[in-house]
Amino acid sequence: MDLVGTTSPYIVSESESLRYYRLALSAIRTLLLHPEYAQSDEMLAACILLSTYEMIDVVGESLGSHLTGVASLLRTRQVHGNVAGIRGACYWTWYRHETWAALRTGRQMSIDETYWAPESIASFSHLTPEDVANRVIFIFGQCINYCNDDTDGKLREAKAAELDQALDDWKGKLPSSMAWFSTEKPEAGPMGSNHFEAMWFVFPHSAVEWQEDRGALE
Repeated sequence: MDLVGTTSPYIVSESESLRYYRLALSAIRTLLLHPEYAQSDEMLAACILLSTYEMIDVVGESLGSHLTGVASLLRTRQVHGNVAGIRGACYWTWYRHETWAALRTGRQMSIDETYWAPESIASFSHLTPEDVANRVIFIFGQCINYCNDDTDGKLREAKAAELDQALDDWKGKLPSSMAWFSTEKPEAGPMGSNHFEAMWFVFPHSAVEWQEDRGALE
């Protein structure tokens, strides 16, 4: 409520919100020592909520400092993108936080495609828009790892080609209800243009990641 400011019907001071945040962290540390609480969905959801607060409020190198701990919780519970319910929602919320933190700080993702990757399917026609968006967000995370990896040579070239193919595959499988409907070429300046072709999709939460991925590979 402190972060949203005047749009909230309640007034909460910054010092008060930080006090509750620290109390929540202390409570979670205590509860994690008890297996019956540590394995609960409520605990995982609470960690994601605190992570969300941190992602909104924290800047600099400490951004995402708790995401590695959440990643450990996901690993020990074998939570991944195919899990239904609150656990699956927590995974994809964490994944969005993790991509942003890794992008901003220049580090690798805490969990990569060696842990879990979406199953290859012939068509997206039976998927929800959110599921389709999650797939390209997953590729986005891999692109961030690619950009933040100092590996040189043929392995890097092969990885770039693999990610480029994954993006083309994602775009090619879009159902007609989600396909892009307009493109715009960037204007070339005196020294050329470093901008990428703009594309408009019916569901922009998929389009943003697709265009960011293309930029990362370029």
